Amino acid sequence: MKMGRFSSTTLNVLSHSYNSEENNRQFILYVKAKENKSVLFHDHEDLNLDPKQDLIRVGTIEEAFGAEEVIFQFVYEYLKLNQADYFWVADYDWVYTWEDIKKLHSMSYDSDWCYKNPRMG
Repeated sequence: MKMGRFSSTTLNVLSHSYNSEENNRQFILYVKAKENKSVLFHDHEDLNLDPKQDLIRVGTIEEAFGAEEVIFQFVYEYLKLNQADYFWVADYDWVYTWEDIKKLHSMSYDSDWCYKNPRMG
């Protein structure tokens, strides 16, 4: 907190008891304030997004490999509440919308969901 304002926080998101040894059922999420200049998003064209949109990168997930299912459930619940937001997979340069995640959620779970372009087959 800076001068009584939110700056950033780190969360450990778990889908099990904290005492469990299952590391693949958790992930670390870093959240920054929208006012933080380091969160401005400039990759609109690479992702075929409207450059007139005011996009801000507020959350970063650390070490997704092995935790894909719990991340999928988190993203599904988050986008269900925030349907205008996106989930961006930086290493692959694509985004998931609420419609993408909703469609995936209606199908059999695929552990490679975040490594596949949501606009392809």
